[in-house]
Amino acid sequence: MPREAVSVQSEQARPAVSSKVVIRNLFGSLEKKGIRYCHWKSNIRLEETLAAADDIDLLVDQRDAELFHATLLENGFKLAQSRSGIGHPGVFHALGLEEPSVELVHVHAYFQIVSGDSLVKSYRLPIERFLLEQTRYLHGVRVPTPEAELVLFALRVALKHTDPIEILMANRHYRPNLEGTELAPRGSNAKDAEALCTAWFPSIDPPLFRQLLGVIEADRAVIRRAVVGWRVARRLRGLRRLSPMLAAVSRLWRVLSLLANRLRRRKDLVLQPGGLIVALVGPKAVGKFNYQS
Repeated sequence: MPREAVSVQSEQARPAVSSKVVIRNLFGSLEKKGIRYCHWKSNIRLEETLAAADDIDLLVDQRDAELFHATLLENGFKLAQSRSGIGHPGVFHALGLEEPSVELVHVHAYFQIVSGDSLVKSYRLPIERFLLEQTRYLHGVRVPTPEAELVLFALRVALKHTDPIEILMANRHYRPNLEGTELAPRGSNAKDAEALCTAWFPSIDPPLFRQLLGVIEADRAVIRRAVVGWRVARRLRGLRRLSPMLAAVSRLWRVLSLLANRLRRRKDLVLQPGGLIVALVGPKAVGKFNYQS
């Protein structure tokens, strides 16, 4: 299958030493089948992701959806869904098992980028094709260019500073969450990032983008981050997928659902039902068995 993406080989293209077999096999299959994908966020922690310490956040071209689902199943992953129905459009989950260590591997796959606060994801950012058109390798995995990562990280931080609860959550341990600011030493050019942000989101002009990077860098600038976050959110209001009122209702529903699951001591994510069952029938003691895929 011909690739539409242009891959830029990075200096860190070698596989991570601590990567899990099931994860490395999955990425190997994605490459072999020519599936257009990239690991689109938190790539400064990619080695931890390959070691199954973090979720695998994949952006996949919608045109490769069927092939991607088949690849997951071929590599032993099972599709999962929210027990409470609090998932997001264009986003799904799959769980795999690293058998030697009996660890669960969580694939968080996106066919479209929805972002915003942690629970509701009120914004739809229509830049999937741009991200997939040019990628680079990091530890053997396709990731966006450093400039693209910086733009996405900055906007994600901004949109997490538009709600009081989200502001508290984002700033409880703020310094460890600053993975985006560490992209600069890796080759991200601020001017290139500014230009890219303006090309993708014309309403976010370079001065606002520079101001956003400045408040992200400042540890204790919570109020300034909130002010800039509101400015960014206002400029991106045309990309909202939910109105503020619907977002508030959705947020309340999700909080209540998560609290209910916590009180019941159960996870919200469960495997999807279905599969093939083959049963042999006959008299007793003839070695009948059931098989379920």
